Amino acid sequence: MWLRDVIVPGRFFRDRRDAGRVLAEALESYRSRDPLILGIPRGGVVVAAEVARRLGADLDLVVARKLGAPGQSELAIGAVTADGGRWLNGAIVSSLGVESVYIDDVTRAETAEALGFLLDSRVDALQATILTPFPGTPLFDTMEREGRIIDRDWSHYDFRHVVFEPREMSRATLLAGHDWVLSRFYSAPAVLSRLRSELSTLPLSTLLLGTLPLNYGYRRRLRTDGSWTGAGVPLSPGGY
Repeated sequence: MWLRDVIVPGRFFRDRRDAGRVLAEALESYRSRDPLILGIPRGGVVVAAEVARRLGADLDLVVARKLGAPGQSELAIGAVTADGGRWLNGAIVSSLGVESVYIDDVTRAETAEALGFLLDSRVDALQATILTPFPGTPLFDTMEREGRIIDRDWSHYDFRHVVFEPREMSRATLLAGHDWVLSRFYSAPAVLSRLRSELSTLPLSTLLLGTLPLNYGYRRRLRTDGSWTGAGVPLSPGGY
């Protein structure tokens, strides 16, 4: 059984857990490959959690927000992730004549919404990485053919530097958005808010020995590697 056997027109599931069960059956062959199951909040997490449980796999989240078309918010023209990545459907953007100023505005708004979800969901820590096309991989070969590899200092292939030319934004904007999200997430008010919210569910010792050092460790690393922009700095206007 494969995904075409799961996604059948007219097929209904009892709930999201049932959908996860069926999907896990279709992915059974991946059990021995140490898979990582990714869920997209909110509804997708329930499905992904059931898949991960049945396959004995690790579970992680991809926090993304839809970019709705002007006047038709349910029609997606693209998506944005909490760490600053953005993807656009060029065909729809062109057919609707969507202006770049609208795309800039909705991108900033939805990026902030994605970050807000993370802050409101009591996520203990956030590790945001930049896409890195490692040499020898199909992704690197594709970008090489397209002339988009612009940094051949292999020490920069570390999930922190932008070593390729993005399709939908400038390198500087991708890096600025990534750094802004991390700086907001690890700002002092955000860290303290997480600690307060967890006081009712976790022992104080766990907070002092686990959550607090973890958060301030990330905060120190951001300052050390130059990623820290300050909590109040917005995404670069007009940079997308």
